[in-house]
Amino acid sequence: MRRAPPHSPSAGRFASRAIVAALACACLAACSDPIAVEPPGPDPIITQAALEAGGFIEVSPCRPSHEHDLRHVRVVANLAAADRYRRCVLTARPDDPLCLEPFPEGALFVKYEYELPGCVPAELVSYTANAKLAKGAFESGRDWRWQRISPKFKVEEDGAPWRCLLCHIDHCEPPYGHDLRCTPD
Repeated sequence: MRRAPPHSPSAGRFASRAIVAALACACLAACSDPIAVEPPGPDPIITQAALEAGGFIEVSPCRPSHEHDLRHVRVVANLAAADRYRRCVLTARPDDPLCLEPFPEGALFVKYEYELPGCVPAELVSYTANAKLAKGAFESGRDWRWQRISPKFKVEEDGAPWRCLLCHIDHCEPPYGHDLRCTPD
């Protein structure tokens, strides 16, 4: 068997191709590392498009909040929740037939959270969203699903965080609220 001389053009092409192939394999191995890929989180209950499209009514204007890390907050609700919130939470009418039942499935509240007074949109820190689920769908959360969502709409907490649930159970039942929705005090 005849060998090509060490400095022949075919030996150089072979060496160049071997180097390119080795570099390509190294790049593919580095780029396909499963440890570097973060699994997708849950979808947010609310999106920027949904908030901008309307359909939400302010039920609590900008105010300081003794909960939610002492931030300033404002709360909006969708149409399925706004009227009942006004009647059963803000005016606390426990004898109103509407207030004898929990919020309907699909009720949605969004709390905008800000560090500073004034609730300036550029100073938004996070959203807290609460969605009422079907009866029995999430008993550990009393059929409410909570999410803390970043200003870029990435879910930071999901489900029924224990600290949220305990506070709402302790402080948001009649006469201080309705179905885990609190009065704005």
